[in-house]
Order: sequence, then C-alpha cells, then structure tokens
Amino acid sequence: MIENYHPGIYRREERETILIEKATTKREKRRVTLFPILLNQSHKNIDCAFVNRWIWLIFGQKVHNIQVFVFNGWIGKTTSVGGEIVFAQHQVIPNLFCLSDCVCLIICMALREGLEVHCVVLKNGFCVNLYVGTSLVEMFVRSLVSWTAVIVGFARCGDMSEARKLFDVMPDRDIVASNVMIDGYVKMGCMDLARDLFDKMKDKNVISWTSMVHGYCEDDDVVAARVMFDCMPVKNVLSWNAMIRGYCENRRPHDALRLFWEMRGRLDVEMNKVTVVSVLPAVADLSSLDLGVWIHGFVQRNRLDEDVHVYALVDMYAKCGEIGKAKLLFEEMNEKDTSSWNALINGYGVNGCAKEALEVFAAMLREGFEPNEITMTSVLSACNHCGLVEEGRRCFKEMERFGIVPQIKHYGCMIDLLGRVGYLDEAENLIFCVVALSVASSV
Repeated sequence: MIENYHPGIYRREERETILIEKATTKREKRRVTLFPILLNQSHKNIDCAFVNRWIWLIFGQKVHNIQVFVFNGWIGKTTSVGGEIVFAQHQVIPNLFCLSDCVCLIICMALREGLEVHCVVLKNGFCVNLYVGTSLVEMFVRSLVSWTAVIVGFARCGDMSEARKLFDVMPDRDIVASNVMIDGYVKMGCMDLARDLFDKMKDKNVISWTSMVHGYCEDDDVVAARVMFDCMPVKNVLSWNAMIRGYCENRRPHDALRLFWEMRGRLDVEMNKVTVVSVLPAVADLSSLDLGVWIHGFVQRNRLDEDVHVYALVDMYAKCGEIGKAKLLFEEMNEKDTSSWNALINGYGVNGCAKEALEVFAAMLREGFEPNEITMTSVLSACNHCGLVEEGRRCFKEMERFGIVPQIKHYGCMIDLLGRVGYLDEAENLIFCVVALSVASSV
C-alpha cells in the first residue's frame, strides 16, 4: 500500500492527485496496477465516481503488482488503436496477476472495457494462463451475446454435449442460441435431437425452419424435408435453395426442377448464385439443355460469372452433349482448379471421348494440378466406356503415386472394364480385393 494514504480522508480530486504523486518511485510504481480502461472525452458512460470506486477496490483489496493508474489528464495520455491500449508516458507491461485481478473486477462492469483487457492479455501472451483464461471466459459468459458465442464455439468443435449443458443453464435463452443448437445437431446428423429442440421452441424464424429442411435433406429424408418446407410460414431464397439442393443431392432431379419453376413463378423470391449452383446438377442429370442455356444467360446478365463455379456450367454442358461449349467455357476460365479439370475429363468420358479425356488428364498433370479420387473415377470411367484396358491399368496403378487409395468405385470401373474384354481372372482377383476392402471398412 502507498504510505500514509487512506481514501476516506481526501476529496475526490485530492485522492486522484495524491495517488499519482505518491507512486513516483520505481518501487511504488510496481505496486500500482495497470488500469486498462480508456478515460478520454469519448467515454460518456464512465465518470470520475466510477474511477474512484475502482481506486478504492484496488487499494482496499491489496491487489498485487500494481503498475500504473491511467487518468485522462493525469498520467500522460491513453489512446486505443485497434483495441490495443497504448500508454504514452509510463511504458509498463502488466503481468498475469494484474490482468487476472482486473478481469475479475471488470466482470460486473462494462463489456467494452473487458474487451480492452482481453487485447492486453493477447498482446502480452497471458492467454495460456489458467487463471487469466478462466477470468476472461467468466467475463464473456456474463453477457447474453457472449454466452451464445461460447455455445457456438462448442458446436463448431462438434462438442454438442457441452454446448447443450451451457444452453440448458442459460438464464435467458433466445432464438439465436436455439438456432445455433439446431445447426449443431444438424451438422452432427442428430436429427432427432434437432427436431426435439425445434418443437420446444416458442418462437421460430426462417433460419430455424431452413436448418431443419437442410438437416432432413442431409439425412436423405427428402419427404420429411418437404413437409417441413411446406409448413414454413415464411420462406426466403435460402429456404428454396436448401430444398432444391436437397432434391438434387438425393437424385430427384424432376422434383428439383419442378420446385425451381415454382420458385421462379413467385414475385417475392429472386434467384441468386446459390440457386444457380443448386439447380444445375438437376439440369445436367436430365440433359435439359434449353433450361441450362437460360441459366447460363441469367449468370451472364447478372454478372455472376465470378461468383458461380464455372465448372458447374462446364459439367452441365458436357452432360447435355455440348462438349464443344463445355471446352470453350473451360478454356475461358481465368483460374482453373481441380474441380474444373474433373468436370471436363468427366464430360469427355460420358460423351465417349476417352482419348480426349486422357489428353486433358495429362494436361492437368503438366499444369501441376494434383488429381483426387473424383479425377481418377472420371479417368477410369472414360477408359471403361471405350474399352481402353492398358490405359485403364496404367491409371489404376498410378493412383498409388498420387497418394490416392483405391475405393470401391475405382475397383468397380476396373472390374467392369476387364470383364468387358474377357479378362475374367484378373477381374475376379479385383473382386476379392473389393470384398477385403469392404470387410476392413466395416470393422
């Protein structure tokens, strides 16, 4: 404690002056705590009475390693740049005891000041300390928004058990927290838990309903998804996109296109880039070229070329038999990726152009792109369609060089290829490999 000082015998202005004057020696300055709260003219919600209460709390509780009290107009000038606190005159560094005490005191005060303390913690590397970290978590959890943020953190890590524990003890559960929990359950594939929480919600919004629609589609239950979709009191473009995409992913392209046209007939919903990407697989599966051309025109008219994955258009044109148009789109792409190469290779394969598919595959390797499982499936499928046994064998063996472990679909292409040309013994040996792979994956 500072010698011969007692807060009760001085007026407010005198206490501020004495505290600063008394803490002039190096020893005393180490005993005045860092006070990471900006007291400038912009802080209308913090007055001197607030500061005085802090002074009394700090000295009355004998907080250790006190380094500097910052007052506007008293010790230098304190500024904040990007959330960092800069002490212009006394360049001191707080330690973990100081910050832990400050956080504990700020818990019941303003969150903004708590964020400033958090910045100092990160800047000085104290975030790994158990006491400082625990104090920060406690500070954030006290606010409803931050409470929800902690639940989001657990959900993103896949720890829905801890997220639910925190959600259940939440003093004032709102719709945002409930939606976070539903989204977490959906991503974990726990639709029963998601539905139970959804049914218990007093208030639901479009996000709540759309999450359930998306969840059922991911769970391969498009019937339940459509029932949920039809029951929605209000739908937006996200809801329509989720249902259309769900139909496409579950191999129901006719339903996807019917819903797409229903959406186009509504005046209160406007399709966007996600709608385009969602419906294009259905267009490709049904070889609906006219609709595909119209969608491509929509993309160009609304300048969505940079936002829409062009490989989806390449895939659509190729599956509709317009391989020349698909190649032209591919060549016009400013930046190519593995997905775009895969689309063109597969396009040549489904149109019976195996040699061209192999040429594109070779060009892909020359350009330095790494093939993936989809690439090799497209290449082997192209060889299968045209009976290119030697090329198929070579590509199948090269998978090991690319670090790709053959899966059942790769074995299936090779077995079909070998069986077509009469290499039944070799095909039978691959069948035994598939059986062993299936047993190993089921264990």
